[in-house]
Amino acid sequence: MANNIYYAHSENNIGQKHRLAEHLNKTSYIASSFGINEAICYWFKIAGLLHDFGEYQPAFQTYLTEGGKRGSVPHAVWGAGYARILKMDEISFTIDGHHKGIPNKADLKIDTEEFKRKEIKDFDSIVKAFLQDNALSEHNLTTTALAYQNLQREFFIRWLFSALTDADWLNTESHFNLNLSHYRGPRSLPIDEMIDKLDEAISSKSKDGEINRLRNQVRENVLKKADNAHGFFSLNLPTGMGKTLISIAWALKHAKANNLKRIVIVLPYTNIIDQTAAILKEIFGEEWVLEHHSAYNEDMPANEANENELNVIQKQKELACEN
Repeated sequence: MANNIYYAHSENNIGQKHRLAEHLNKTSYIASSFGINEAICYWFKIAGLLHDFGEYQPAFQTYLTEGGKRGSVPHAVWGAGYARILKMDEISFTIDGHHKGIPNKADLKIDTEEFKRKEIKDFDSIVKAFLQDNALSEHNLTTTALAYQNLQREFFIRWLFSALTDADWLNTESHFNLNLSHYRGPRSLPIDEMIDKLDEAISSKSKDGEINRLRNQVRENVLKKADNAHGFFSLNLPTGMGKTLISIAWALKHAKANNLKRIVIVLPYTNIIDQTAAILKEIFGEEWVLEHHSAYNEDMPANEANENELNVIQKQKELACEN
């Protein structure tokens, strides 16, 4: 910790240590990217900044430099305690559990009560080191109160926990295994291109007969609702009316209208999942459909693709299943 340089992780395979401020800020950035509005993104950002606050302990920095038993210098509880002091209990839950799982309310209180009473030795000096190293003041750590109660609050905490742990692992991976991290890459849904591909697939189908006329009529009526704000919608159609293509057409245009990042399709039986995934892969391409269920093996990709391309697609899908 010479010259007040603080580290989050030991050397990687090229001999570089992971600066703590860099880890906190990049984890904060990744976590905030999982939000859907300014207020939620800010809560995710603060959680990322505080999650390894406890690594500013001199004992933790000594542990990184000199080694020691894994877990011998707990650090998660420090960030959880600091979040409680700052009156951010939702963040406190997630930080306390970001290595061990979300605690219940009683365990969180036991873990952080000493911090709440400010009975921890050298706590103020560690706060000072954290704020200085990240060019922050405690004013930067204030959050707008959320109106969530009961079940809504519980779901928010679980979402916050998911965003934080994912962001933490992703940034840690980028330090220790940059090649693996590159496989993930920044990807965004090419919605306009996918809408064009779907329109082309639909237009190639026969329009003759009463059933096809009804399918087209239903699709036109459904797409009129695609620009609505996101919420809950239902579509009841008899077998053979083309629910798969109608629903994906609606989902794509709804995602475009609401700037959504991905489309998740949940189906009850593996044979229906297989059938639906095959249709979507044929329309959009293998690389844009992640089929993930107990009977599907990503190690067995389709035979017709180029082998090198398959390896990249396969690796990206394996990694996507982790997030």
